[in-house]
Amino acid sequence: MIITEKKLFDFLDNEKNVLLIEPPYKRKYILIGLGKIASYVKLRGGDVKVSKKPYPGKFFLIYITSLFTNESEIVLKTINKCKNSLFSKNIPIIVGGIFASLMPKYIDKKTNANIFVGYSKELDRTPPDY
Repeated sequence: MIITEKKLFDFLDNEKNVLLIEPPYKRKYILIGLGKIASYVKLRGGDVKVSKKPYPGKFFLIYITSLFTNESEIVLKTINKCKNSLFSKNIPIIVGGIFASLMPKYIDKKTNANIFVGYSKELDRTPPDY
């Protein structure tokens, strides 16, 4: 399901223990969007764990970032691993980023995750937490 910026913040404002996942891309640093979400959650008293895969713990929200469409299989595998993991089953999953913004209906059809399209003005003003 494609979600609005308001719905994104409904999730982020109401969940205090959030897992941020950057699928196993070949990168050295956390993506800036995840850094901004981490800051936003922490500024509201929440806890954040950043991982490259589903992570055992008591999380109430999972946010997965996506890069380019050539990385689509990695993103889809990561989403489905989260959906099928004992640790993250039945936890809301939000997918955002470039691939999610370019092909939201494709991701929805393949995963039935919540998809945030575009960017957030509110998060754009938030400094990233690394």
